[in-house]
Amino acid sequence: MKAIELKIELIKKGWTQKDAATALGIHQVYMNQLCNGRRKSRRTATRIMLLPPYKEYLKFAGRGA
Repeated sequence: MKAIELKIELIKKGWTQKDAATALGIHQVYMNQLCNGRRKSRRTATRIMLLPPYKEYLKFAGRGA
């Protein structure tokens, strides 16, 4: 998966890199490196693709939206 695809997916779902990193339990710097093509991880890329839309995540997490 290409870095641009990860960026597009996050934007489509309304996630910031910081919020997505927190939800996935990874560091924001690592998320940035993935989204800018400096690192590659199929496992983390798959987890990013499986993230629900941000508003749904907030409802599930009990944080409201």
